[in-house]
Amino acid sequence: WVTVKGNQGTSFLKPKEKPIVRCVATVDLNDRSDDAVAAPLRQLKPGELLELLEGPRHPTFDDQIFLEGSVTEGKSVVEGFVWKEALEKSKSSGSSRHFVCKSGIAMTDVYDINNCKVVGKIPVDEVLEALDEGDPDQSGPLPRRRFRSKALDKEGWVTIQGNAGTVYVAESERHYILESPLPLLPAADLKASPKGELKAGQLFEVKK
Repeated sequence: WVTVKGNQGTSFLKPKEKPIVRCVATVDLNDRSDDAVAAPLRQLKPGELLELLEGPRHPTFDDQIFLEGSVTEGKSVVEGFVWKEALEKSKSSGSSRHFVCKSGIAMTDVYDINNCKVVGKIPVDEVLEALDEGDPDQSGPLPRRRFRSKALDKEGWVTIQGNAGTVYVAESERHYILESPLPLLPAADLKASPKGELKAGQLFEVKK
């Protein structure tokens, strides 16, 4: 309990109207103030009344590291920037299906390295997509997996590591499978209007 007015007429509290704001344009009502990671709850329509509980908040960006990269949509490649912190908060994970060539190696038509034909040469930095799960029971002397090469437009078998320890291909650190939608920005600036939205399940490839 709080005394509103003293016995000598002193007012300790005064009535005040609730701060009400009116929506003048269609806008998303988000679950948090950080637009980079906020998820929309619903869409507000012009004329709706809202009670102001807190704010305005002026966001601060302590770590503005952006990743420049691209996604493939059909036959088109869409390039842009993603805020690294938003990517990490979305719990997006590195792709275990994409590998990068570390040392030039041949791609062959079959698993058996002693009875195969070369279908192409994989150059350093070429990105390969794994087509198998890496069978640990393969009986060959070297670990090999089946890949697809976009550059060669071919599928075949590639040795992962040589018997002298040379690593030919390794899991990529530049490919992310998105776990939730993220804005794709046209520049490394959080204030920039998104050029599109990356969808959950899409593969984002970071530029070298």
